[in-house]
Amino acid sequence: MSASKLRSRLSEIEQHMALIEAQMAVLRVERETVARELKAIVYPVLTVPAEILSEIFLQHVSHSGQRLGPLLLTWICRRWREVAVCTPRLWTSFYLESVPLAALWYSRAGTLPLDLNFLTSEPLELSELLPVIIAYSAQWEKLTLDPILLPANLFFSFPCLAKLELLDSTSDGVVTMPTLTDSPRLRELYIDISGLNGLPATFPWAQLTELTIISNLHTCLELLAQTANVGISTSR
Repeated sequence: MSASKLRSRLSEIEQHMALIEAQMAVLRVERETVARELKAIVYPVLTVPAEILSEIFLQHVSHSGQRLGPLLLTWICRRWREVAVCTPRLWTSFYLESVPLAALWYSRAGTLPLDLNFLTSEPLELSELLPVIIAYSAQWEKLTLDPILLPANLFFSFPCLAKLELLDSTSDGVVTMPTLTDSPRLRELYIDISGLNGLPATFPWAQLTELTIISNLHTCLELLAQTANVGISTSR
């Protein structure tokens, strides 16, 4: 290509670039205008008072069935995250599938009574579970667990524990029931286990007021002998 043609082509390119730059300048101005107008829009949901939004969150989580319900709310927007994190009641119920997540969850629950579910399809080592037990046992109000996941003797205090649910979710064999000796408020016991390896004498049977049994006849008879003065439901 000759020098004259190159100069001509260069001139065309520069003119084209100038045109594009002019168009970009117009678009930048328009972008700033649109962004400013968008920022000025007030979304109705963001005007809801925090205490009302908190109650909406509580109702949603209680009916949604989502195990990570409160956590999902924190991903929507900054305001929702702020309200959710500052609503301790949202964080009082947890399915233990991740020990680090449990620590985050219960730190947001503050000092409120807790509902902990130890049923999980993922194997958890006792060394992982014990820190959670030790750190939060004084706040447990309801505890649902597969006894095979924990040692039979839990020498910790459970001053708030009112309801215990034992479900055999990981084994078809005979399991050992935890003793939970220091549980002065325990009143309800729900058992869905095929076979128990005896009943611990130190379990606070006398203070129970409600008992539900889904088990074999032998286990039912053993439990009935221990809890003659409570309302009982049996099955299987």
